[in-house]
Amino acid sequence: MRGRQCWLVLIAAAVSLVLLHSFTLASDDAKAGTTLRGLKSVYVQVENFDPEIQQALKKGGLTENSLQMTIEGKLEAAGIRVLSEEEFRKLEHSSLLCVNLRMLMPEAFQRVTFTLEGIPISKPEQGQRYFYAIDVEFRQIVSLVRDASIKALATTWSIGSVGFCRPARIRADVMDQVNGFVDAYTATNPK
Repeated sequence: MRGRQCWLVLIAAAVSLVLLHSFTLASDDAKAGTTLRGLKSVYVQVENFDPEIQQALKKGGLTENSLQMTIEGKLEAAGIRVLSEEEFRKLEHSSLLCVNLRMLMPEAFQRVTFTLEGIPISKPEQGQRYFYAIDVEFRQIVSLVRDASIKALATTWSIGSVGFCRPARIRADVMDQVNGFVDAYTATNPK
């Protein structure tokens, strides 16, 4: 019985994660894509690696630094200049590509699994899987229509996904989302 309860809790958590995540996403539509027209440079920020699971992710080849470097290389290959943090803070009209990765490794998947009869059995440590949600948001300085003197950093384009898999596949999914940004950029900024 305990095994079934754990599975029900995990399924409920996964469904909640998907539902909560889907309500926070803006769409990657043509109108949002036009906000990328004329983009010359961007600062990249990778965030939210949970300190409790960083070591496990590092073993799977997923670190903030390696992901940051890969994303920056992809953007530069597409013709988008990547700003340093210092340049981002100095420029008045700078923009930000924020890659937010939230992950959860359920306790039940860390140590044991259960048979169909609900009997706990030890689980091998190889290739842990994680629930995750990825948000890639392009933020830039915008002004209000009612008062153009009021300016703020706002999300004008976003894309994201959720899933349950190993770190290598999570990394690939992050890059798929970044590729979505690059595709939207190249569609509105043809060479």
